[in-house]
Parts: sequence; C-alpha cells; structure tokens
Amino acid sequence: MITQAILKALRKKIGCASIGDPVVFGKNVLNQCFQYETDKGRFFVKVSSSGDIDAIAAEAKALEMIDESGTLRSPRPQYFGYYENQVFLIMEYLELLPHTPESIELLGRNLALMHQQKTHEVFGFPLDNLLGATVQPNSFNNSWTAFFVEKRLRYQLKINEDKYGDKELRSLGEKAVESVETILSKIEATACLLHGDLWSGNTARDTEGMPVVFDPASYYGHSEADLSITTMFGGFPPRFYEAYHEIIPKESGFEERQRIYRLYHTLNHYYQFGDSYRGECINLIKAIHA
Repeated sequence: MITQAILKALRKKIGCASIGDPVVFGKNVLNQCFQYETDKGRFFVKVSSSGDIDAIAAEAKALEMIDESGTLRSPRPQYFGYYENQVFLIMEYLELLPHTPESIELLGRNLALMHQQKTHEVFGFPLDNLLGATVQPNSFNNSWTAFFVEKRLRYQLKINEDKYGDKELRSLGEKAVESVETILSKIEATACLLHGDLWSGNTARDTEGMPVVFDPASYYGHSEADLSITTMFGGFPPRFYEAYHEIIPKESGFEERQRIYRLYHTLNHYYQFGDSYRGECINLIKAIHA
C-alpha cells in the first residue's frame, strides 16, 4: 500500500523514529493529501494517482528553486517516491492561513523580486511537469516567442482537438498564432523563474504573515506570464498588483500580452473541464486576432 511506502520513506530517508497516524487533508480527482506528526516534526504528503514520477520530481525541483530564491516561501521538499501506480511527495508542513491585506501586498512584492532574478538564459524547464492534470512540455528554446507558441498555444490547440475533435477552435487558434508571433516578437523577454499556476487557491500566508506559494507548474519564462492566471477565478486584490508593479512597471502592450498568456490557461481549463471554457477561449482568440 502507498501508506507503507510513505512510512518507509519517513523512517529510512528522513530518519523518523516515531510516526503518528496520518491525518487526511483533502482529496481531488488527481491528488490526496496527508499530514504526519513525527519526532522530526510535521510533514505534509501529497499522493498523486498520475503515476508520473517525473512530474512529481519536477514539482519538488520547482518548490526547492522557489524557496532558494529567498523571495517567496514554499514548503521545502524532503523526498519523493512511488508505489505501483501512485507517486508521493513528502514536504515540510506549513500551517497556512488566509491572506491579509499586508500578506497579499508582500506576495506581489516578493513575486516581482523573484522575477527580477535572471537565473537562466533560455526558456523552459529541465523536466516536463503538470499544469493541473495536464502534461506541460518544457523543452528549452532560446526564443520566448517560439517557446510560447509551440509549447503552450499550439500544444493546447492540438490536445483539445485530439480530445474533443474541435477543428474550429484549432483553425481559429492557428490564425491567432500569427498575431501572437507578431506581438511577442516586439518585446525583449528575459527568462526568469515562474510559479506557473499562481491562482488564489495556490497561495496563502504562514503564521508569521509571510506569503506562501505551492502546487507550482514552474518554468523559465516571461515574467508577465505569471500574472495572467492571477486575474482568473476572482483574481487578487488591487494591492497585489500595485506592489508588483512598483518593482516591475507595466510595459507598453501589457494588456494585449495578458490576453495571450491568459489564453493558454483558458485552453488548459477547456481541456480539463470541458465546454464551459470554450466560449472564453474563442473570445480571447478573436480579441488577439482582431
């Protein structure tokens, strides 16, 4: 059983001698989460039925890199492993609380500070990972325009056509790609570490009031791409954006590019959750290709 594999990892890899019964923290289609109390402290364990050990390795790597940036806090990964068709990630346990106005402002500020760290020369990530339940390809490319067009937009258009037979969406999307290439070629994007899936459900504050982020789908990309999903599902309060743009001001064409970057996430939600997102995909494509 997966619980036996987790207990073995806690004992052998982390050195826990005393381990309490797991406390269930919730479950969705893909993941189930547990808390373990041990003599080495508390640990948070994420179990995925995807069976994708590379994806869980990529998540561990992303959490480690975000934490090492010294800007945003994230649960530090301790060990990852697998049992039969399930994989698991053992992390530092953090008590998470709802954001306050102060912590949401710090989130915006510290995200901008992370984006200012130019730690990579090319766009992509060492491993493919998951955006929600969707495989996100990350092979490196020297060109941000080429990377985003091929590994983000065209990839999503293809998998949506494969799943739904949606030739109309793909045809419209291909026309929009021409506009995307023109728009993105006008900027000099530099590669910085992105969280990759920074909606309000993937951030909180710790007991000291510091912002925490988790469940990343990280890659090296254009900083503005990280902001696009923050406006979805209710969005973040204005103080987040004000604090962010005090450090990284908006550049000409910002809103136009936000539509492009938001299209990627909307296509992904169409792929995962179906028709309720199709209309928004079409509207964004038409706005981009106007």
